[in-house]
Amino acid sequence: MTPTLMAVPSLAPSPAASPAAALAQISGIVNAPVSANLVLTLPDNTTITATTSADGSFVFADLQPGTYRLEASADGFLTSRLDFTLADGQSFAAPPATLRAGDTNGDNVIDVRDAVMVAANFGGPATSPAADPNRDGIVDIRDLTIIGSVFGQSGPVTWGP
Repeated sequence: MTPTLMAVPSLAPSPAASPAAALAQISGIVNAPVSANLVLTLPDNTTITATTSADGSFVFADLQPGTYRLEASADGFLTSRLDFTLADGQSFAAPPATLRAGDTNGDNVIDVRDAVMVAANFGGPATSPAADPNRDGIVDIRDLTIIGSVFGQSGPVTWGP
């Protein structure tokens, strides 16, 4: 009898296509009397920029899993920073952030130069919106109190209240 050759299916698993990572998102609120500028640094160190809506809310969607950095800033305020990691399909709600007013000259430090700017505008309308930390249209003792309450702080500050 002559042996016959038969094709036998291989029992080795065939390479399967790797599943695509589920996309993630981050959302939150930035409390400030003005819209905040947002910069999201992606895991590959590229950035996405956005502005908060009128109520301070934001959403960054369709994000890959990885480690991110989010910074919020506005004219006259210290920058706030949040570092976080997103997992596959995660929907991360960032804690609310409150931007700290008082950086009248935009150097991310609240110091005597900021106090001088407020004092120079005291009693009248501000020559620049940043010289009126509470943005009520008049530079007064309330604005100096704001400067005093955050004097010596520098940004970026930790994201939060």
